[in-house]
Amino acid sequence: MNLCATIDVDVAPATHEELGTLAQGGLPSDTEAFGRLIETHRRDVVLLCYRFLRSLHETEETAQEAALRAWRARDSFRGEAAVRTWLHRIATRVCLDLLKQRSRRTFGLARRSAASGARPPGTHRVN
Repeated sequence: MNLCATIDVDVAPATHEELGTLAQGGLPSDTEAFGRLIETHRRDVVLLCYRFLRSLHETEETAQEAALRAWRARDSFRGEAAVRTWLHRIATRVCLDLLKQRSRRTFGLARRSAASGARPPGTHRVN
């Protein structure tokens, strides 16, 4: 299965001119130019998220959340690292946050099941 083929994309990648602005250490401040910048790195971010999560649905949502966090944090970009590295760091943090939430939910379900004497879903006793 081609993961990137499953994602609908309608924004053109960043132009050479916009990428030149990045070389000077700044991120675009208008949403359209920033969207094109994100689109330039979208495939890498989606694949990174999929490696963490192994879920197409969660991968798409997480990549979108990473783009949103990047937009909100655009003023913190200092240009010391490549934009790709900066986006990967944000996406990694979003994935780790989601995995932490997953483990809390799983732990909570197992704990309630143990307290009630019930078995977690998908498990059964073998004699």
